[in-house]
Parts: sequence; C-alpha cells; structure tokens
Amino acid sequence: MSPTAPAATAPAASAAASDAGGVTTDEFLQLLVAEIQNQDPTNPMDGTAFLTQLAQFQQVEQGVTLNQDVSGILTDTNSMAAADAGTTTTQT
Repeated sequence: MSPTAPAATAPAASAAASDAGGVTTDEFLQLLVAEIQNQDPTNPMDGTAFLTQLAQFQQVEQGVTLNQDVSGILTDTNSMAAADAGTTTTQT
C-alpha cells in the first residue's frame, strides 16, 4: 500500500474534517475506496490491516449512533424537566 495513494481525496477530506471536527462516514468510505483502487497490485494491502480498518469503522459508527441516542435522551429529559418545572405538586 502506498502512503500517497489517496492523495487526490486527502486535501478535500482534510478540509472537511477540519471544518466539522472529524471525518464523516461518506468521507471515510471515499478514502477507503480510493485506498483500495490505488493500491499497488504487486503489493496489495495486508488483509489484516483491511479488516482492522473495517472494524475501526464499525466502532466509529456505533459510537456515532450511541452519541445520537444519548443526545435524544438528553433532549427528552430536558423537555420533561422544563415541563415539570412549570407545574407544582402538593403533598397531603
């Protein structure tokens, strides 16, 4: 695998990553496809390295999903707390 293989897509991905604070799913997949397309056929990527990248991608996807779920729960909790703050309860 050549370290300069995805050079065509790297500047665009770097610019987008610096704007958003990270690489998006689509950008990661574009880089992975570019890496596979531009690899040297006489010296292909090690299968272990490829599987490691896919496993890391899956972990990132799970982290993003978890973050979205937790954010949704936080939003719902804040909404309920705000609604409860407007009501009063009396104990007898």
